[in-house]
Amino acid sequence: MKLFYSKGSCSLAARITIHELQVACEYELVNQKDKTYGGGLDFLKINPHGMVPVLQLDNGEYLTENVAVQIYLAETFQSTQLLPPVTDMNRYRVIEWLSYVATEIHKNCGPLFSPTISNEMKESVFKPMLVKKIAALDPYFTAHEFLIGNHFTIADSYLFVVLTWMAHFDISFVGWPHLDRYFNQIKQRPSVQQSWAEGA
Repeated sequence: MKLFYSKGSCSLAARITIHELQVACEYELVNQKDKTYGGGLDFLKINPHGMVPVLQLDNGEYLTENVAVQIYLAETFQSTQLLPPVTDMNRYRVIEWLSYVATEIHKNCGPLFSPTISNEMKESVFKPMLVKKIAALDPYFTAHEFLIGNHFTIADSYLFVVLTWMAHFDISFVGWPHLDRYFNQIKQRPSVQQSWAEGA
């Protein structure tokens, strides 16, 4: 396998999952500014949308979108802890959380990264929307170690990566002690430390 990634992007979630699974994978850095990789090759020929992660499978096929890539990895390498089987309701809870992170948190980060949106709009409109979504997580973690019970899943991988972006927006976890505990606990996982050490 080969994972096409960009530093600091949500592709880090897929990389963390790969290290949780302890499976072999190559990594290809994508320049998001000019959509190239490997010294000038056109990344848009691999993914016309220009987004990472993209997972190149052993048969040469490409799989795009973070949620799809993570589900594929967990199922292919049969990790029932990262993604429970179809007979377990917690499987759908993991997918539920993946969907929430993608549509309610990740999506709301987009405007804050955009250079075309004024700082005034970011601070008065988009940042408060994001803060509301983040704040809603803190009460949940009063009774949960991870998103699903006491086990790290692919949903935690995704949420953790999105939470790392909050520092870019000057959003502190002060006042959200349970979320802060959750974030710092995951930050210490060997899979996260290995991913960062590799420059992800």
